[in-house]
Amino acid sequence: MTNEVLNTDASPAPRRGRKRADATNEVRVVSRLHSIEERHYYTALEAPDVKVAIHDYEGAQARRDSISRKLCGGSTAVTVDDLGRWEASLATAKKTLAQLALRTPILKRHPAFASVIDHS
Repeated sequence: MTNEVLNTDASPAPRRGRKRADATNEVRVVSRLHSIEERHYYTALEAPDVKVAIHDYEGAQARRDSISRKLCGGSTAVTVDDLGRWEASLATAKKTLAQLALRTPILKRHPAFASVIDHS
């Protein structure tokens, strides 16, 4: 260390600037409506029947895709009957999602719901 003399004089705290005249704690109406809509969407997604429907749909789709890939690859571990069974399960899950989307239209924003809704 060097033999420097430390400056022990207290310096005044920096002054804070004033708020602008137009700065308020109010959030603009548009952004409040946006946040209300987002809250409504996420609340709708948290409903138990919606969670179960999405889980069933994604699971049935994953199993159907897996069986389809296995059959295309020449595997004998699965049969065409297995594929038909999971196709039927996927169709049932899609019907359930469509019914939920009709009951709660904001759910149409979710990719799983958007994929089963008629866009005509």
